[in-house]
Amino acid sequence: MGKRTKFNSLVTKPKKVSLSSVLDRLELPKLDHKYGYFYSTLQEHMSLKEYTKFTDWMNGQTCALVEGKPVCFVEDVIRFLEMERNGKVTYWD
Repeated sequence: MGKRTKFNSLVTKPKKVSLSSVLDRLELPKLDHKYGYFYSTLQEHMSLKEYTKFTDWMNGQTCALVEGKPVCFVEDVIRFLEMERNGKVTYWD
């Protein structure tokens, strides 16, 4: 059970969730690289509308380079899909 704060709200530790269960829930394949996905893989597993929004959203984000090809960090892919598919706010502006 969590503890109560001075405002009497219950604070609990977030449940640990495995990466594979999140990828399964979002219908994503096994990672291309330990960091994440190549754009070509994401294009195959997103609708055209999602992929177009994703590439716009990724503008300015950091990617890894593996053998000269950009790899989108899995955390960014998850954040985007949680926002796009589930309406979950994943950033604060």
